[in-house]
Amino acid sequence: MPGGEIQHTIQGTNVVATAIEDPMTAIEMLEWLEEMWINSPAPDSSEASYRHLQFHVERMVNSQREPPVSALRNWLSLRSEPNTMVAADLAAYFHLSELRPDLFKLLDDIEGGRTKFVPGLKSHYENLIVECLSRI
Repeated sequence: MPGGEIQHTIQGTNVVATAIEDPMTAIEMLEWLEEMWINSPAPDSSEASYRHLQFHVERMVNSQREPPVSALRNWLSLRSEPNTMVAADLAAYFHLSELRPDLFKLLDDIEGGRTKFVPGLKSHYENLIVECLSRI
């Protein structure tokens, strides 16, 4: 992926990322998204990892909308933590209305017990998805 370097600081950790100039395919975006999550500058902190991913996804959403939407749709379909809930929150944060039907389906699957989430936290996950839907 050609481009220049961008520097960003997350909780005192300097992050260097490559600016993406060429459009990515949906598969490349999914691989990129997974790599960004795995290679977070603070892998022991879900919050810092989320902010790291949010920063980089914002650049992508602003330059090419469809590949990030497709990648997040894939993560929503996993029905497991942390990817699904991260995708739901990113969809809400970036107002990705294209993912509303996917979030409604996820809510239905949570209510029906068809997810890999902790069963005892069903109402917690339902509330999170309803909140995400309200932000889109």
